[in-house]
Amino acid sequence: MATLIIRLNQNTVGTQPALNFNDSPTVTFEVSNNPATQAVDVKATATVAGTTTLDGMFGLIQAVTDTTYTLMVRAAYAGAITAVGTRMGAGTCTVEVRINGTPLGGSSNSATSTYSEQAHATDNVFAVDDIITMVITASAASPADLDFVLKMVRIL
Repeated sequence: MATLIIRLNQNTVGTQPALNFNDSPTVTFEVSNNPATQAVDVKATATVAGTTTLDGMFGLIQAVTDTTYTLMVRAAYAGAITAVGTRMGAGTCTVEVRINGTPLGGSSNSATSTYSEQAHATDNVFAVDDIITMVITASAASPADLDFVLKMVRIL
């Protein structure tokens, strides 16, 4: 019988940030037997509550009309929407993303045939079970094919 000792230190490994033990990380281990090498593979994953990871949402609305679309009925995680990008295949419209009915801080998107992105730093944080909607207004000139992207961070 062999004893396996795993030591975690605060060094940077690869492109991962240094692990700060003062932040009380949660460390999980996956252990598997590798018959080909007769070794035990151990994968350690550390997360710290309150840290973030990049996320996003994107979509296409083919028949664009002035209406409200629900993007998340009940958010499964907490996060923040940092930017909204839009582009139209034809026509124009205004796109406003809301959290529980409150518009994101900053400007709405004026969607045209050229991709544009609006950054949002205020009124952009959502919690578990919040509702995220996208309100389309001022659609004109036979609007069609609205591509959109929400750039987000998940709060772990």
